Amino acid sequence: WRSQGRLASLNAHALALGAEEWRALGFSGDAADWAGWWGARQASLLPDAAWDPEFAAWLDLVWLADLDDASLADLGCAALLPEADAELFALLGNGSEAQRRLTQVALRAGPLCLPTGGLRLASRYRPYLVAAWRERSPDAWKNAVETGTSRLLARGHGALAAQLVAGIADAALASRLAARVLHEAGWFLLLSRHAALLRTLLDLMDPAASGVELKLFEAAWKVLVTRRPHEAEALVDSLCREDDPLILASAHALRASIALQYDALSCAQEHLEKARFDDDLHPASSLAELTEATTLQALGEF
Repeated sequence: WRSQGRLASLNAHALALGAEEWRALGFSGDAADWAGWWGARQASLLPDAAWDPEFAAWLDLVWLADLDDASLADLGCAALLPEADAELFALLGNGSEAQRRLTQVALRAGPLCLPTGGLRLASRYRPYLVAAWRERSPDAWKNAVETGTSRLLARGHGALAAQLVAGIADAALASRLAARVLHEAGWFLLLSRHAALLRTLLDLMDPAASGVELKLFEAAWKVLVTRRPHEAEALVDSLCREDDPLILASAHALRASIALQYDALSCAQEHLEKARFDDDLHPASSLAELTEATTLQALGEF
């Protein structure tokens, strides 16, 4: 690999681990394994490079095969999110040992990481490592994903929970957890810079199991993000006949936004009168307030 120029940019002959250093990390093998280690490092730093099957074979046959179950679990857990720190690692089920175990991951997976403040595994390796963990310990992987989603939502990390769910390879589990994230953090995602994650969650949902809440967010996406209200008008009108107070108020807020986009200001005011929320801090309530302020401004009353 060095003769082919693959390691030249890293001066690999100076960076490669010596035999004692390699053994200290718990690995067996010979110099060919060390070349694979630094070859993986180079691939991490060149994200646009084509995937090299030799790297994949090295990861499978040399590195991952040499890891015990606990080490592979820590590595897979760190790969669940784009970047891991001690707090997030603990939320994914690693408890009080999170910092020590994360340090061990950094030592073992250094060549697969990008230089950041936290532990960021190169994007090309994250799905690969999670899949290896899932194959060896499917129950542990599933428990970490479910526990992590619940804890991230409880701590107010809606975007991180959505990112975690977006990476789940199991369609049924992804659909179930996506519904939970939508329920608890859907409006936050929609009305923030993370709106693209809302679209990802909607695409993960099983259409056969869709409910009223999914229809509400589908409509909201068309009204507020893609700005194609004509595609959502009939759906929003049907949601305005729902019995659930929150769904009803949110639907009227969307209907007012549609009317505002059509410059039907009096119609917007009529729907805003019905968009009353029990919780003034609910994000959909903020949408109603913004729509009301914009309507009044258009009428010259604000």
